[in-house]
Amino acid sequence: MRNIPKLGTTVDRPTGQRKLRVISISSLTPYRSALRYMYASTVALSVMASAAHAQTETEAPLPDEAPATAGSDVQGLDELYRQTEIRSQVARQDPPLTTRFTLNRQVIGPDSQRSARVGLLFGARRALEPDVFALIPFDTSIDSSIEDGVGVRRQTGWYAQLQMVDRSRQVEWRRQTPVELIGVDIDLSVTGGCLPGAPAGAVCTFTPGVTVGEDDIDPDTLLPGRFRFDSEFGQRIDPRTQQALKDAEGFFVRGDPDLNERVGMSLRLPNTGQVLDESRISLSGASRTETVRRRPIFTLSKVERTLRSNDVAASLSHTTRSIVLLEPEEWDAYTLSAQLAALVLPSLHGSLPAGQGGAPRGDISNNLFLASNNLRIPQGGFTMFQTGTGRVVHPETRPRNPDETPTAFFNSIWLGVSPVRTTVQSTNRRYSVTGERIFDPDQRFYYEGGTGDPLQDITGRITIIDDVARDISSLELQNIGDLFLQVGLGVSRQSALEELITQQRSRFRYVPHLSFTGNRTDGRSVVRYFMGVLNPRDANFYVGADATYQAANGFRFSASAVGYTNPDPDHFSNIELNIARSFQAGNGGIMTLGVAGALEFDRPALIAESAGTQNQNDRIDVFGQYQADWGRVTGRLRATGLRNGTTRRSATFGASLPIFDRSQMSLQVTPVSNEDAFIQAQIGLAAPISENANSPVLRAQYARMRYNFGNDAFGQNQSASEDTFRASMQFEF
Repeated sequence: MRNIPKLGTTVDRPTGQRKLRVISISSLTPYRSALRYMYASTVALSVMASAAHAQTETEAPLPDEAPATAGSDVQGLDELYRQTEIRSQVARQDPPLTTRFTLNRQVIGPDSQRSARVGLLFGARRALEPDVFALIPFDTSIDSSIEDGVGVRRQTGWYAQLQMVDRSRQVEWRRQTPVELIGVDIDLSVTGGCLPGAPAGAVCTFTPGVTVGEDDIDPDTLLPGRFRFDSEFGQRIDPRTQQALKDAEGFFVRGDPDLNERVGMSLRLPNTGQVLDESRISLSGASRTETVRRRPIFTLSKVERTLRSNDVAASLSHTTRSIVLLEPEEWDAYTLSAQLAALVLPSLHGSLPAGQGGAPRGDISNNLFLASNNLRIPQGGFTMFQTGTGRVVHPETRPRNPDETPTAFFNSIWLGVSPVRTTVQSTNRRYSVTGERIFDPDQRFYYEGGTGDPLQDITGRITIIDDVARDISSLELQNIGDLFLQVGLGVSRQSALEELITQQRSRFRYVPHLSFTGNRTDGRSVVRYFMGVLNPRDANFYVGADATYQAANGFRFSASAVGYTNPDPDHFSNIELNIARSFQAGNGGIMTLGVAGALEFDRPALIAESAGTQNQNDRIDVFGQYQADWGRVTGRLRATGLRNGTTRRSATFGASLPIFDRSQMSLQVTPVSNEDAFIQAQIGLAAPISENANSPVLRAQYARMRYNFGNDAFGQNQSASEDTFRASMQFEF
């Protein structure tokens, strides 16, 4: 048997020039007991984890996944290791669960090596999205000692991280419909003797002088983009101008070409309305594009974890202090104050007295370490400061089942920055003409004449609306002396394509976020509670709790509720419930069946972005999973939108299979769905590129997304598909 180093000793390990501290709080025998005890106390939570993944892993990871089911992030021993971890050649004496923690969504331990991941996501209808991650740990150590009858293990380390986050996201929908544009050409002039008060024989115009020509038409909307005015209503004009109008028999003129004076209206309007063109129904269609701009965020963190144990109880304290490099416009007084506070705020210490005189116990309940990892850390946030402490009482007798394991409590304060989005939605309509304007001879005419003219007499009135004075007045044409009118009208039809363009532009900004979170963890259940405030400039207070319970017969229950005072698309009030049962099936496999539901109360609606992130409003899932040595198969039936009358349904099936040593393939297909956005099919592969233990790992994923737009103007369903490919390489250096 190998010699186990005593407390505080240093052991050389095959890691270059490093020397690693190990802890054996008492001796090898307590460690063996502790390990057996820890595995016994996590059996329940391990089963709970598999039930949760029956739902959450049905869909393979995407750039923006929907929030997990209530309690699915509660960690058991196997679930902690299921996350992305940094591989290492070093195998410490310390049980890994006791030394590992999560920092900015990465599971890290004192044996973590320098690592990086470089990847890309691209598709035919989206901009290239880079993905870069790097972790550089340095100056890590674990020291153990006995201080005043208390066993103490101190774990410290510095960690530099680089991650990519969204800067902005734009989604654009285009719906195309074939139409016929109805246009009109209008010519009108009314001239005659001025109203009473003007000199005798004076001539005036009784329409504004305005023109709209082809150059004045907006090329997108085909509506007037500019009106050209050259005279006013009631303006005195040169009598020669009126005489020029009378002399131009049979066609419309606006004045004497020798005079710099124009009267009347001449409007060329190609689009005064439209009708559907069913003869070209095949041209109806829709398309979607997405553009995501990303940016890096660098953090430098110092982590301190102190484990204490006497003969009565054990405590664990954790403190993280980080510098987060944000963009210049994100550094306001609140953010700067949060960053400075992170450097000077005091830490919480899990101090323990000497106990009752016995030796410090090394068989510390695994529930204490699980509780430290079961904190609800704000999703998508970056830590500036976190400090917390937990405690568990040593049992008097060795637990024989999860019900006998002691209860651990852990409470923490978290200060950092989280993303909030500013979203602008717009809808525009544009037309592309596909033919010439065609005038109907039966709907095109021109008349001219006036009082005293042998051609015809004219009666009628001109109504004048004064928006400023809020006054309406009328002018009878028969009261105008020497009246002369020109009236021309033509109606046209023109083939065109109408394009409805809907854009949603989101910009993400990192703002201060303060949160208090804690949990109670035992062998059967986890209860978490939390509250906080996001964005002090536009404060969004929230409070919530969730609970998970695993029964001895394989039933698992979880529920959560959270309420926000100022909800946004990413932070909104909701309730979730999950019930599942796992049981042995044939050939040693484990079958899990369950049902889950969620209600969203005040989430602002957005255009569907990446599949899985659409506003689902409410949700019911019936799911199942079969896990065996050869892999895992899953299935899920989902119904959404039950309360708002727009029910959507889908059926999704997936599988995860090892294909050769250390390589795995995942498959997913959704054969039936009418959701706004969903993954139609997906295949993924993760494989090392060599047989070495530290070989870089290649990850590749192909996915076809489908987006439903609803019915078009002809009643046909409109949809669009998008093929995407994601590839990344993860390696240590």
